[in-house]
Amino acid sequence: MALTESIIKAVGSWHGKSKLHQSWLEGDQKIQECDSEFHIDLSEKNDYALITYRWAYDGKPEEGALMLMGASKGDKHTGSWADTWHMNSAIMKLSGYQEEGVVKLTGSYAVGDSPDWGWRIELYPTADKLTMKMFNITHTGEEVWAVEAVYTR
Repeated sequence: MALTESIIKAVGSWHGKSKLHQSWLEGDQKIQECDSEFHIDLSEKNDYALITYRWAYDGKPEEGALMLMGASKGDKHTGSWADTWHMNSAIMKLSGYQEEGVVKLTGSYAVGDSPDWGWRIELYPTADKLTMKMFNITHTGEEVWAVEAVYTR
């Protein structure tokens, strides 16, 4: 199996709103919403997808890219992720799986003197809606949603 069928069917451009939850940054419940664009391209053999998205923070443009590689057997996936605001100068290696069309990928990143923290990206593609969720995971395992973006064609 290459990529999940739901990702293959989601090829093309999507538009919607992205919400950034900042409680993990500032200790409050501030949520920032902006317009967002999302696009999926596939390799010729449907072995991998290049996903790009655009959003804004405090009115300044930001963008991200996710490369998703399907497994030759089973439901395992690997990928890499970069985002001009979240990752800035690094690329995060991701691994995960797909279940019932939903892709879930997890990676980790360094946080000062603390043990590494985790990051999970989930993609929920359907025929008329695509949702991308991102979760910040502390070194103790506490999860807080960081991003929720909902797109339509």
